[in-house]
Amino acid sequence: MRLVATATFQASFPFDSELFGPEGSYLALKIEKHLRTAFPVVEAFDNWRDCGWCIPCGIGGLRLWVRFARYLPGEAWQLFVEPVGLPGILGKLLGRRSPPHVAAVRQLALEVDRVLQNESRISVVAWALDPRRDAVPDPAFLPWPEEATA
Repeated sequence: MRLVATATFQASFPFDSELFGPEGSYLALKIEKHLRTAFPVVEAFDNWRDCGWCIPCGIGGLRLWVRFARYLPGEAWQLFVEPVGLPGILGKLLGRRSPPHVAAVRQLALEVDRVLQNESRISVVAWALDPRRDAVPDPAFLPWPEEATA
């Protein structure tokens, strides 16, 4: 099972006339810069499906990404921290296994949260692993599952 840490927050970002793309490049740049201080492999942020931004990175040999976009009219945003390239159902039927990734997703979520908490333009940050459960203000308090391969 692929683990996804999700954050919702309220924010209003300045318009960037130098970048063509959706709102939020201000935050994408801030997250990218911070992640470069925490991890050895961080790629440049990029437009994600013409609605948001994606910051790919590597932790312990795993590929992960942070992606975010506005998800409702107004100032509501949603951000995802998740592994990339894990085997799907066909891959699993062919014997491929997902490498352990809970620790990497947790570590990346904690670093992203540092950016969100220190940004004055962002408020009401809430994290969840499952949208059906109550959200928490800090990813350290999420009910992280035990590490296992699937």
